[in-house]
Amino acid sequence: MKFDSLYVSLLGEKYKNDKGNLTSAFLTELKSNRIAKKSKEAKYSSQIYILRKN
Repeated sequence: MKFDSLYVSLLGEKYKNDKGNLTSAFLTELKSNRIAKKSKEAKYSSQIYILRKN
């Protein structure tokens, strides 16, 4: 989930500063997603697993 990193970054900023710093959280999200995109498996901060019964 590509946009989960923004939510997690906002929570982290709120925890550190008692208020959400949107600019810092957005930059953290960009850095996190850039690293994930460069990896071979494209591992973002969260994964969704869908199970099907055959």
